[in-house]
Amino acid sequence: MQPQLDISGFEFKTIPTVSITVEDHRLMEKLFDACYQEANHSYLGKSLARLLYVTFAWDEGGNPAGFGIADSLVHDLPGLPQTTLTLGGLCCVLPEFHRRGLYGALEARSIGAAGVVSEGRWMTCGRRSPASTASRTSTRRRSFAPAPASRSAIR
Repeated sequence: MQPQLDISGFEFKTIPTVSITVEDHRLMEKLFDACYQEANHSYLGKSLARLLYVTFAWDEGGNPAGFGIADSLVHDLPGLPQTTLTLGGLCCVLPEFHRRGLYGALEARSIGAAGVVSEGRWMTCGRRSPASTASRTSTRRRSFAPAPASRSAIR
């Protein structure tokens, strides 16, 4: 049975990563620490430097639920000019909010904030936790890079 995905009780805020405050950054570190056994704060810093948008989510009580960093751009790839790239970055959702659709909602809002409209070819790129729902669903898409069959070829 599929879980019921319902994000209606959440409040979202999307901002450019260059605009995050010290408080925003502390919240991200706190959520990252709660979601990963060995959270690497330097990886968080690199993600914020490379990707342009972050979306935060709070539950109905105003408690932080998670964040997602992502971006979207149009780039000329070898033999694939004007390809829209959706760049999925670090996404942390507290365990009590899992399986409600927050991962996708956070990433989609951050990707959408870039304002890039895909007209034709597009590709989804990102690092995913092997056990995550995002990993299982994203890799089923033909546009996801790297594709599971080609992972060994790019190592």
